[in-house]
Parts: sequence; C-alpha cells; structure tokens
Amino acid sequence: MDGEAAYAEASVVEDNRLWHNLKPEGAADSEVKTAFRQEVRAMKEWLTARLDWLDQASFQD
Repeated sequence: MDGEAAYAEASVVEDNRLWHNLKPEGAADSEVKTAFRQEVRAMKEWLTARLDWLDQASFQD
C-alpha cells in the first residue's frame, strides 16, 4: 500500500463507524481496513488496465 492509502486508512475506519459504508455496524477495525485495502487494490488494477488500453489504442483518423 502506498503512502496516500496508508494515510487515508485511519479516516476510512472513522468514516465506517459513522456511516457503515464498508462493513456493517460492529465490524472490527481490521475488517474495515481489509475492505479498504481491497478497494484500493481493485481501483489501482482497473486504472492500470485502463491506462494500458489507452496507451495501446490508436487515436489516428
């Protein structure tokens, strides 16, 4: 995990305590952190694949 994601992790735990958007109420902090890390990993993989596709796409008329 990179520095920005690690920095945001504490905020994600607190946000989940307020809004329950990653795990249901009463979820352990470790579960929330794991869910957050999985979301970050999935987004990075999607962005990498998208940028690779754009690099290979031909935009010539």
